[in-house]
Amino acid sequence: MNVLNKCNPLQFKTAHGQKISSALFYLSFWGYVFCTTYYGTNLLHTDKKMARLLLQISWLCVYCAVANILFFSDYSLKQLLYIAAVLGIFYISFSVSRSRHLLQGFILVFSAKRINWHRFIISNTCFYPFLLLSIFICNRIGLISSLNFPRGNLIRTDMGFSHPNVLGAYLMIICMSWMIVRYKKLIIYDYFVFAAIIAYIWIGPNSRSSALTLTLMVLALPFFKKQSHLFRQKIIHTFISLSYLLGFFASYICALLYNAENSLLTFIDRMLSGRISLANIFLQNYPSTLFGQKLKLVSSAQSSINGSPSAILDNAYIRMYLETGIIPTMVFLCIMTATIYYLISKEQYSLVLCLCLFAVYSLFEYRISKISVNFLLLTVVLPFQNIFLEKKKEQH
Repeated sequence: MNVLNKCNPLQFKTAHGQKISSALFYLSFWGYVFCTTYYGTNLLHTDKKMARLLLQISWLCVYCAVANILFFSDYSLKQLLYIAAVLGIFYISFSVSRSRHLLQGFILVFSAKRINWHRFIISNTCFYPFLLLSIFICNRIGLISSLNFPRGNLIRTDMGFSHPNVLGAYLMIICMSWMIVRYKKLIIYDYFVFAAIIAYIWIGPNSRSSALTLTLMVLALPFFKKQSHLFRQKIIHTFISLSYLLGFFASYICALLYNAENSLLTFIDRMLSGRISLANIFLQNYPSTLFGQKLKLVSSAQSSINGSPSAILDNAYIRMYLETGIIPTMVFLCIMTATIYYLISKEQYSLVLCLCLFAVYSLFEYRISKISVNFLLLTVVLPFQNIFLEKKKEQH
């Protein structure tokens, strides 16, 4: 067992190891987010060569993150074996399903071992608005086209993204990132900013899932700030930690039991724009597998361009279950449960709130495993850093 506690034998011994590791992380993470975000615009449908180039560069960023883990991380052998097991499971799923997001995302997560978390959140809050601004400019000057997404009499704003809900998702995570930075200093001005962004998300892209999630954030903030002592109670601590597992089982049971004669489920299905019935169709047409399968999905953008009927599976839990398989899904859910439990124990309630909000958001949208949107996946590395414990020691 003493051997397993030894440091990474591949680590380069250098006085600037932490700075090099942090620089490699920012290079790989922001490069990856930049490429995959632009890949998620309408370039995917209008400029295949550019989209393919962006995808290739995003893989180079992932390889850079792998090098960071192997040669500049200060993981112990025991931790490296754990990482290898997790990434091995996700790689098997990727090789079967070709769904890359879990594998790529967690490679980037584990490469964040030596970053300054608080500095990252601040810089991240600046990075995403500039990223969206660059896409908006490209859209306005005609480099990235827009598609028409009507909803009743409303034409939804997509700003060049492949769907208005993607724009809504990025605005949502900017608000979450801002809330994390400002959590202990929030004033009425911050709430007005949140309200203005929620109003724009509702009026512009008309992304109801993002608007609803941010509304829940604003409503939950007073409770999280003033009643935080309740989290010390074992039952509440455990219940909140189980957010992702509860979201998964609620999604699976509703989709499995759905039928047109069940008035309660059909009412909920209408409220969720048909997401339960669509999940039910996919569960009927695709078997449960250990490591996933390729799903025949047709997005709204593809349907609009090609005229083919859409095949959409928005519920993140069911999509992950069918696309990546039972084992990777359970591994992911257990990791998220353990992460939330750890963050509650360290009183990091702003992060806990955002993770719980993403558990709710995942009932409506599938971006749970896309680290370019869900940067909160990076909280998985915090137990390895143990920075909150170290901070308390310094205070004493």
